[in-house]
Amino acid sequence: MIATTYFEALRDNEDIAVNLPVHALHVDLVRGENQLDTLLPKVPSTLTLSLGIVEGRNIWKNELRKIVKQDKTSCRYFR
Repeated sequence: MIATTYFEALRDNEDIAVNLPVHALHVDLVRGENQLDTLLPKVPSTLTLSLGIVEGRNIWKNELRKIVKQDKTSCRYFR
């Protein structure tokens, strides 16, 4: 089972979200772009993290440089 957030950051709900009895958590990094730094240290090794990096409201208009930067940040954390 996967828990998914759409069009918003988790904010005060990060601790609750990473401790839900699910296999994976999907977070929106377009609307909640600053949550990655606070969220990554809280993610347990048993939880799969899915990152929403494409603007769902307009998939044709995305900031590719920002997407690559976010991906590099998350990849460095999980090495």
